[in-house]
Amino acid sequence: MAEQIQENGIAGTNNLVTRLFHNKVVNYSFAFISNYFEYFSGSFLFMKGGLPIWYNVPRMGLIYLTMLPFIALGVILLALNKNKTYKIPLIWILIAPITAAITTDDVPNINRAVVMFPMIEIIAAYGFLSFINKLRLRLKQITILLTSIFLLYNFLYFLEQYFVHAPFHRNWYRQEGFGEMVKTVKNSYSNVDKIIVTKSLGGIYPLVLFYMQYDPKEYLSEGSPKDKDYTGFGKFFFVPQACPSKEKDNRFPTGKNVYIDKGECEESLSDKVILRKDGSRVFNIVYE
Repeated sequence: MAEQIQENGIAGTNNLVTRLFHNKVVNYSFAFISNYFEYFSGSFLFMKGGLPIWYNVPRMGLIYLTMLPFIALGVILLALNKNKTYKIPLIWILIAPITAAITTDDVPNINRAVVMFPMIEIIAAYGFLSFINKLRLRLKQITILLTSIFLLYNFLYFLEQYFVHAPFHRNWYRQEGFGEMVKTVKNSYSNVDKIIVTKSLGGIYPLVLFYMQYDPKEYLSEGSPKDKDYTGFGKFFFVPQACPSKEKDNRFPTGKNVYIDKGECEESLSDKVILRKDGSRVFNIVYE
């Protein structure tokens, strides 16, 4: 909104006109409507999926493309049906994304949209059954056979994308290597003063807690500190620098430390390098 007001100012627009078109009510409404329709987009449902990106299976949506014509038919038939009970799946689908559309991060979000999918499956099943029940026996058999073949192909395509491509496709989003990194520093945990970890790869503290099997009672007693800059829990100390072993400042603790650098940092002084499955570096571990 600030950018829009600034542009109007440069253009010399009257203040009342500027406020009429650029205010919280208008901008939030646009954002809500835009987010809402993202959950009905073909890209989200059938082609690419949504966010967070580490949930994505390459070139796969959340619903098999084979189901699209039956979903469309089901929506039309349910909308035309005079029985009000048949409107429940449609009303459910329309209501489901409202809460998700209010949020502004990770849109469209897979977790927030999960309540939509049972009704989408029901609508597809209704459309399919309504369609084949209008056919003669021979055509019904052929339709069931062809639909089964396409669904099987979709399923096999998903398996190929999931097991072959997903482990390597944009794998820097999939937190690969965190387990091995924590396991490495865990072996020397009692022999160091601090483990100084870069936050540049994101999602640090839940993975540290998980792989360290950190005592929940101890973590709560420390005030559930998470991973704010220059704080931590136990011997872990989290910093925003990508290469803390080479970018030290006076906020770092002193002593016998271990530094967890981002993989892109210079590795000449690294004692251990953590690699992804494709051979790219995730972390460099430097013992002081």
